[in-house]
Amino acid sequence: MFGPTLDEVRQARRVIDAYEVAKSRGEGAITVDGEMVDEAVLKVMARRAEAAKKRRLWNPVEVTR
Repeated sequence: MFGPTLDEVRQARRVIDAYEVAKSRGEGAITVDGEMVDEAVLKVMARRAEAAKKRRLWNPVEVTR
C-alpha cells in the first residue's frame, strides 16, 4: 500500500499548523516553506494527513524529528 513519506507527513503538519494559525488571525493564503498555501493546498495536505493517520505516521514525536 502506498502512502505519504515521512517528509510529506512533516510538510503536511507544517502546512496545516501554519494555516490554522493564519485562519485564526483572519488571513487567507499564506506562505509555508516558500510555497503559497490556500484552501486547495490545504485540502491536499488534509488528505495526506488522513493517509498518514491510517498508517500511524501522524505521531507528533515522529513528525518533529
